[in-house]
Amino acid sequence: MNSEFSTPNTRPGRCYSRPDRFDFRSGRFDSRPGRITLDLAKFTLDLADLFLDLADLTLDLADFTFDVVDFTLDLADFTLDLAGFTLDLARVILDLADFTLDLADFTLDLADFTLDLADFTLDLADFTLDLAGFALDLADLTLDLADFTLDLADFTLDLADLTLDLINFTLDVADFTLDLAGFTLDPADFTIDLAEFTLDMADLTLDL
Repeated sequence: MNSEFSTPNTRPGRCYSRPDRFDFRSGRFDSRPGRITLDLAKFTLDLADLFLDLADLTLDLADFTFDVVDFTLDLADFTLDLAGFTLDLARVILDLADFTLDLADFTLDLADFTLDLADFTLDLADFTLDLAGFALDLADLTLDLADFTLDLADFTLDLADLTLDLINFTLDVADFTLDLAGFTLDPADFTIDLAEFTLDMADLTLDL
């Protein structure tokens, strides 16, 4: 019987069976269940590594999520700050609009005051013109009064001349009376005096 187990003190090189293979010379035992177990252990380790990587990825994702949340919160704070700034800017714009309206009202009031001042100036100009007309009328009246005064002075001078003529006439009458009283003494003088009296009467008639 030719068998590796037929010789005493002899170790077979290989022993085959359906599920296992034993290599006695090399000291290796290749067993399918063992190999499956090793493969399963390796797969388990790989799966564990995968879960660890997945856990790391989950942590990274959580960190990223926290970062996104922080960014979202910062963005919300910025949005709130921007909204506050926008509200403050809106208040400033409203205050500026109120100031513009107040300035417009002041401008309108100033325009009304300017118009009233213009009306007052026109009324003052009219009053000045009326006053100038009154002054011209007063000047004309003064000139008329001056002309009347000159005419009155001329009349007074004429009356003075008439008075002098009357005085001269009275003196001539007195002289004539004296001459008439002494007519008997000097008829020639009487004739001369009568002639002078006649001339004086002629002058008086001319003056009248």
